[in-house]
Amino acid sequence: IFLFARYLQLDDASAGGVVAWVLSWRDALGIPGNLKEIGIVADNAKDIGQLAFEDPSAGGNPIHLSATDYSDIFRLAVG
Repeated sequence: IFLFARYLQLDDASAGGVVAWVLSWRDALGIPGNLKEIGIVADNAKDIGQLAFEDPSAGGNPIHLSATDYSDIFRLAVG
C-alpha cells in the first residue's frame, strides 16, 4: 500500500490515504456508494439471501454462508 500511495504521490501514504483517494475518485465520477443510492431497498433481503444460498455457484465460495449471512450482506450493501 505504501508503495502504491507513494506512486500516486499522495500526501497520506497509508492505507487510509489510498482509501480516501479511491473514495474521492468514486465521488468525482459519480459512482454510487451503495445500492440504496441507485434505488434498491432492503425490503426483500430475506428472499434475496435465500436465493443466494440456493444458487449453484454459492458452493464454490471459500467460506460457507447461510441464507441469513447472505441477507445480512445484502442489507449492508444497500446501506
